[in-house]
Amino acid sequence: DRDFGWTSWTDPAGTVGSKVVTFTTGSKNKYRLLWGMNQGGGLSIDDIQVTKLNESFERGTYEATSFGPGAGIITNDPQKVITGQYSAYAEAAPSQYWQEFSISDPSKMQLEKNTTYTVSFKHKAVTATNGFYYFVARSEEEDRDFGWTSWTDPAGTVGSKVVTFTTGSKNKYRLLWGMNQG
Repeated sequence: DRDFGWTSWTDPAGTVGSKVVTFTTGSKNKYRLLWGMNQGGGLSIDDIQVTKLNESFERGTYEATSFGPGAGIITNDPQKVITGQYSAYAEAAPSQYWQEFSISDPSKMQLEKNTTYTVSFKHKAVTATNGFYYFVARSEEEDRDFGWTSWTDPAGTVGSKVVTFTTGSKNKYRLLWGMNQG
């Protein structure tokens, strides 16, 4: 048993406030968020937001992340890196209709059913596409996509996306980034 992000406070009765707590979990699984009180009192909580901060590729490998490569690689080529020293990268010929290149690993990142998530990411169009780039959350148990987002950008464009979606009633979701027609 070990606690992460321990935060305590006292406020006079009737006080409304908010807390932002940032913490890093350890090497184990199955963490819980807990709110409580010590020596009595009454406390209401509402509008809880839990955000996983910054999954990056700065260790230079997919193995050090919650993602797998699909058809992608981790590169340190300055023409392909968005920020830092490494980024995930893939390329495909225009004849390649669907190309998924970065895929979350459900054994490392478990998305729950009937739950709302917000995913934000940066992207860079290294070369132009004949089709489009896309992001989606997909269940392995049902034939449905959630949070489908697609875009096109001229080569050299750097941008960012924020996608909010609610998963369905099944389990085993993956986050996918890919491209259509190169």
